[in-house]
Amino acid sequence: MSRGRPRLEPTEPIITTFKRVYKGEDCDTTWYYDTSITTSGPIRVDIKWHKTQKQLNDEVKAEKLAKKTQREHNKFFKAKEEQNASRSSSNKTRGRRRKSV
Repeated sequence: MSRGRPRLEPTEPIITTFKRVYKGEDCDTTWYYDTSITTSGPIRVDIKWHKTQKQLNDEVKAEKLAKKTQREHNKFFKAKEEQNASRSSSNKTRGRRRKSV
C-alpha cells in the first residue's frame, strides 16, 4: 500500500465556456464567457434588437409597393402583347398574294 491521502478524481468536468441569454422588451442579449481567458467578465456580447413598430410599418409599405409595381408591370406587358398580336394579325393580311383568275 502506498502512503498518504488517496488521489481525488474529478467527479464533474470543469466548465470553462458558457453563455447566458437575457431577454428584454427591446432586445435580447447573449453573453459568452470563457474562464480560461478571463474570469472578470464576458469575452463577447451579442445584441439582437427587436423590430420597432416603425420598422414593421415600413415593411408593410414595401410589400404594398411591390404588389403595386407587379400589377403595373403585368398591365404594361399585357398591353404590349395585345399590341404585338394586333400587329402580327395585320401583317399576315398584308403579305398575302391575290389568286390569279
